[in-house]
Amino acid sequence: MRNNTVLKDNGMRLLAEHLGLVEAERFIALIRQEPFDYTQWRQGLFKDVPLGTFLRDAQQYRDEMRKSPSRKGKATTKTVSPRRKVAKRLAHA
Repeated sequence: MRNNTVLKDNGMRLLAEHLGLVEAERFIALIRQEPFDYTQWRQGLFKDVPLGTFLRDAQQYRDEMRKSPSRKGKATTKTVSPRRKVAKRLAHA
């Protein structure tokens, strides 16, 4: 298990890579200022995504991570996570 500082640093780095620094800071501000139930939010996040689609995307992501031994399972900016794939599909639906 990572300590809190490492976890916060990694989380902020991922947010900044995917959203940009300004949007990442904005996201954190939104989470902090509004009443927010993370568990409830997560339960509804992929409700419109078929399980098979989500599992296939997750397996593809895992396979891509295994092909990149220098990263040892860490996501790269070129790799698209299953969540991003699903989000793109929903946005274009």
